[in-house]
Amino acid sequence: MPSRCRVSFAKMVFALSVGLVACDSSGGGGEFDDFVGTWRVDTTSSFNLACAGTNIPDITLWNDLVFAPGTLSDLIESTSQCQFAYDVKGKTATISSPDPFTGMSQTCSFGGQFTDDQTGTVVDEKVTVVPTPGQWTFTLADATKGQAPKASLTGGAQWTEVLTPTGGAAQTLPCTYAVNATLTKIAKAN
Repeated sequence: MPSRCRVSFAKMVFALSVGLVACDSSGGGGEFDDFVGTWRVDTTSSFNLACAGTNIPDITLWNDLVFAPGTLSDLIESTSQCQFAYDVKGKTATISSPDPFTGMSQTCSFGGQFTDDQTGTVVDEKVTVVPTPGQWTFTLADATKGQAPKASLTGGAQWTEVLTPTGGAAQTLPCTYAVNATLTKIAKAN
């Protein structure tokens, strides 16, 4: 990662003559610093979950999206249930394809339980999210003086829900998930 060097000309001549240059890496200067940090999802964002024949409310995967430097990718989501890896080109980070850790499609799985409002039955829910390669992007907006940095997150994914009511058979719902979000950077990296 690049770091910022603060060396006077006289000190630089001396340092070069003895083969040493002291650099200050405490001020950031990382290649992806504009992306790294905590991004708050704005209330105007939309997260559309569409499942054939079923009424499911829209679901957001994030309230805050946190990016950290990756080990096998440029960036990694570090706090959500879906810790996707991203590669950066210019002002846009795109979900890495394939997953640099598995060599397969990036996938996120999570689940829980809920009670069906109509029947009172407890239902186990398992969700798998597979982003569409090349279509899931995080793009930095142009800076506006005096305002926090802004960005957009757009993309689509295959969303599969497996619902298993207590004592019943599992039902698989193939769905699509579309994200159109705006975000505001509220914290820099630690």
